[in-house]
Amino acid sequence: MSVGGFAEITGNVKGELISVGGAISIFGDFEIGTIDVGGKLIVRGTGVGETINVGGKVEVDGSLEVKNIISVGGSVKVSEGLIANKISIGGKVEAKIIRANEVKVGGAIKTTLGLKASVVEIGKGGTIEGFVVAEKVRIRAKAKADTIYAGEIMVEKGAKVKSLFGKRIYLRNCKIEGSIFYTETLEIEGNVRFAKEPQKVDKLPEPIEFN
Repeated sequence: MSVGGFAEITGNVKGELISVGGAISIFGDFEIGTIDVGGKLIVRGTGVGETINVGGKVEVDGSLEVKNIISVGGSVKVSEGLIANKISIGGKVEAKIIRANEVKVGGAIKTTLGLKASVVEIGKGGTIEGFVVAEKVRIRAKAKADTIYAGEIMVEKGAKVKSLFGKRIYLRNCKIEGSIFYTETLEIEGNVRFAKEPQKVDKLPEPIEFN
């Protein structure tokens, strides 16, 4: 389906391609190979797709599974779980639980049950609200984050993080408001403020379980 302006679909949808220049509302579930929308994608149900590209905003009342990449210039709000291979969001992403291979968000990540991924990066001045479990995490300058559990963690200048659990941790001119536990290395550059003295341990506690 190809539409230059706006589209509205009532009922469940299956297909290979939806291309809309403006906005589309789907009042039902969808299973589409590729969705390419210039403005808004609104779904009053659940969604499954290969690739989703949206210039503006995505809203999904149920869950959303993207087998390849979801790339959104603005914001994404999913009422239930968001599962994807790669998540690339310019603004904010919000879901009950987020699972992906790679997550890169410029503005904010908000999750009530947690985020689990291989690689997580939050942009300069961004925020992460919710527990994070990953292999690599990068907190860019002046960003804020809750508890991070990862193999490698990098926290840049001016960032604030609650607590860190990692194998290898690098900190630069930042503030840690909770605890730090690490098993291999802790590198500190510049003025790093600690609420508690970092502790090197033989083994980290088991991370939170994700259903």
